[in-house]
Amino acid sequence: MSQREEFEKKLPIVGQRLQSSMVQVGNWPCCLNCDYWGARAKLDGKHRPEGAVGCGRANLAIPPPDVIVVGCEDWDPELPF
Repeated sequence: MSQREEFEKKLPIVGQRLQSSMVQVGNWPCCLNCDYWGARAKLDGKHRPEGAVGCGRANLAIPPPDVIVVGCEDWDPELPF
């Protein structure tokens, strides 16, 4: 296998690791690091049950995959504490 083939084989894995790191530190705005997502979301002033998923801005509905990956205009990185 040539160096180019090895690089092309590893590229998706490197991209996934980069994206994951950026999501974790908040540099990639998406549902997973948004304050409105899941159990962190507040609805009617109350925290959702543990393990809840979905968008608090949309009554805990699950957004389409492209919105989950790239976020939306309501993305909020701030946690309430």
